[in-house]
Amino acid sequence: MKTKGRGNLIAVLVVYISLWGCQNISGPDSAPTKTANEIDYVEQGLSKSEAGDFEGAIAKFSQGLKQAPQSAELYLQRGLAYSQLGETKAAIADYEEALVYEPENAEVYFNRAIDYINLGEYQQAIADFTQALNLDPKYAQAFVNRGSLRFQLGDGTGAIADFTQAIAAEPDLLVAYYNRGLAYGQLGENAAAVNDFSEALKLDPSFAQAIVNRGNVRLQMGDMLGAIADFTKALSFNEEDALAHNNLGLAQLQSGELEQAQQSFSRSLEIFPDYAQALYNRGLVHRELADYSAARKDFQQAVQLFEAQNHQAAYEQALLELRALND
Repeated sequence: MKTKGRGNLIAVLVVYISLWGCQNISGPDSAPTKTANEIDYVEQGLSKSEAGDFEGAIAKFSQGLKQAPQSAELYLQRGLAYSQLGETKAAIADYEEALVYEPENAEVYFNRAIDYINLGEYQQAIADFTQALNLDPKYAQAFVNRGSLRFQLGDGTGAIADFTQAIAAEPDLLVAYYNRGLAYGQLGENAAAVNDFSEALKLDPSFAQAIVNRGNVRLQMGDMLGAIADFTKALSFNEEDALAHNNLGLAQLQSGELEQAQQSFSRSLEIFPDYAQALYNRGLVHRELADYSAARKDFQQAVQLFEAQNHQAAYEQALLELRALND
């Protein structure tokens, strides 16, 4: 016969780790004194880069290197331009040349790490961020990026340590609070996660991802009123956020607000018709409302999409719900 109860809800959590991109800045104050000619080529090349003409910038930096072949700054800046064009190996080669002449330039290690990330060489990237931090122990952006990599590699504890160091170096660094909130959430330290997302929102009240993620954690904690408030607020900044509509629907469903939940899942599907989780969740609402035909249709579509998307566990759960309706 027809199944009762809420079934297993499928929530989709935002995982948005922020990495600082390549730093288009000069080396540290302790770098060797630059000649007027070298500075001129650096400035001309940077002007090209700022205008988006990276090929022109490379040409200027290359001209400069003919005049100043031992200029770490010109190698660094040309590497950055190569990186912007997606020529990652050429960029790394230039960073390595820069380190020949300025082996203690933290910016070079930082930017080489970014390109190692682009190549998928994560351990080498971590090693370079670490070397940058050895040279500059208060380099907040390097802490953020190393922490982000550690998070992505499953080292939540290491990530939290890095984000905490970044905050110590720059107490108003929004991305460090946000990313640490994600790491706390990964470790199930929900109260700490909510606190960090709230700190991020003090710095930028319109940061929608932080609002959504705080709502996700509150949803996991059983704070449905708080979750509904967060998802509603996030949608006031971006009404086209299919995930926020879906997770708002989950909180409404858990609160027994079935019609509102149905509307939220349907709006999510208007934005993203192949959103399998929203189809599954709307199927649960239809089942609760005893609209078994609609529930069956949603579960069937969810089964097909989960299978096509290779989401095996979700596929099996949706299939279980569908079979229960057909009994």
